[in-house]
Amino acid sequence: MWRIIQKDMKYYLVAFLSTYPLMMLFWTAKRDSSAFILVFFIQVMLLGALVVLPPLFAEQEEDVNDGYVVLQILPLTKKSIMAGKFMAPLLNALLLYLSNRYIFSLFDQTPEVIRLVDAVQSLTIAICLCIIGIIYLVVMKIGYTDFLKYASFITVALAFSSVFVTYLFRIDVERFSRGLMEFIGSIDPVKAGLGGLLLYLLLYFLSLKLDRNY
Repeated sequence: MWRIIQKDMKYYLVAFLSTYPLMMLFWTAKRDSSAFILVFFIQVMLLGALVVLPPLFAEQEEDVNDGYVVLQILPLTKKSIMAGKFMAPLLNALLLYLSNRYIFSLFDQTPEVIRLVDAVQSLTIAICLCIIGIIYLVVMKIGYTDFLKYASFITVALAFSSVFVTYLFRIDVERFSRGLMEFIGSIDPVKAGLGGLLLYLLLYFLSLKLDRNY
């Protein structure tokens, strides 16, 4: 497992070191509580991107270099290979979460806002980890190249669908966003994190049952 983590770690380190140290220095120097909403939005978006993107780059390398074929030749079990693939994003998400907690601690906020921030971070990580788990399952069945084709189509379709639904039903975006944030604020961050972790663990066990079909 640790060999797989070490092999893929370069993508996680490059993503983290090229963004978070600079963001930490910038927000530490700024420390303007009036800008907290902007800080919160940027860091949560960055968190989601840096949880999902490094595994995609790692899978692209596996596809280009027939990495899974090579790994099967080595004295590694499928269980250890997939454990490494699933553990690396989890460790990365934990590092990003703690880094964000440090950044958010620089700004004086009420306990209610802190709870909301933790809830949003926990949900973001849970959703992103589940997305990664599903990506691993799909890649194992159809390969990375075909996955990109379907993923691009689905992303574009979802983007147009959201705009169409908003226009068709005359959804009040501001009111909807406010209601969504109130709902997220009522969620227990610990339960959200544990729920996402359990789903991620389930996806790991499902990956052990699948055989590569490409």
